[in-house]
Amino acid sequence: MMQIGVMTMYAVALVSLVVLSYKLKKDVGWSVFKRLGADISMHRAYMWRQCLVILLKADIYFVGSYLVQMTALILKDDDIETWLQITVFIPFCIVVIVGAFYALSGERRRLMMCISACMVASLGYFVFKIVRVCNSDIVNKPGDPYADSRPFLMITIATCMLLIMATAVVSVKCIQNFDSGLKEAIAYEEMRIRHQRMYAAVADNEPETAGSAKISRDRFALD
Repeated sequence: MMQIGVMTMYAVALVSLVVLSYKLKKDVGWSVFKRLGADISMHRAYMWRQCLVILLKADIYFVGSYLVQMTALILKDDDIETWLQITVFIPFCIVVIVGAFYALSGERRRLMMCISACMVASLGYFVFKIVRVCNSDIVNKPGDPYADSRPFLMITIATCMLLIMATAVVSVKCIQNFDSGLKEAIAYEEMRIRHQRMYAAVADNEPETAGSAKISRDRFALD
């Protein structure tokens, strides 16, 4: 039953990645040109930023899937590994992912470097778990907690490691693009959209008078 649930979660993740990829493809085009202008370096910086956002969302899903599987398999009150996972690894994952989004949105270079280092360090934990799960002392032995789910758990761990490595590499690329004007360009676009909506709301609430026209919603936007 657990295997079917894991496979269903993978299918949902695949569909989510396809949708996110399509949205990214739409962004890297005319809409990005309207937001960032014709600067190719700015477009590339924005592309790497969006790639990091997608990878972080994928990390949330797959690391969360791994934590659910491990908690269900090793959840024992008298097992120190259970409490270490609940009190150390789960908060560590939350802090790293939230910190990554925070550092990326504000282009905080030092914080992002620390986050990247934490991601690389977390690979050691997954290597430890691979050794633990494949330990010859428990494989095919009575009481093996991973007997029915070892292949799926190994796939999940391998996927988490690949995603974390990719996230760390892309985060370094984003660090290189910090202070290139991308944050200011995105902030300016958000401000322009807010002003456009405000003008449109004012125009909708004001009655039209002779010789005057309502302010168009797209007055300040490129077609």
